[in-house]
Amino acid sequence: MLKTGCQWSLLPKEFPPKSTVHDALCAWTKQGLWPRLNEALRTTTRLMLKKNAMPSAAVIDSQSVKTTEVAVRVDLMWPRD
Repeated sequence: MLKTGCQWSLLPKEFPPKSTVHDALCAWTKQGLWPRLNEALRTTTRLMLKKNAMPSAAVIDSQSVKTTEVAVRVDLMWPRD
């Protein structure tokens, strides 16, 4: 993972075939699972830490977020049909 990122052809052998994993990812993306999952995990973690469920601020700096020199439209990568 650290060497190659997350390439479909290099999924662990314990996983189902890459087409099955890809189809599940596409279905979950289309259903809006990822934002809901992120919100649920953030809320649960913050409440366990005895903090307000909703953060009041966030800090993102150039060391935390990798960028490219070429802009890519995300909506072209995952159609919303």
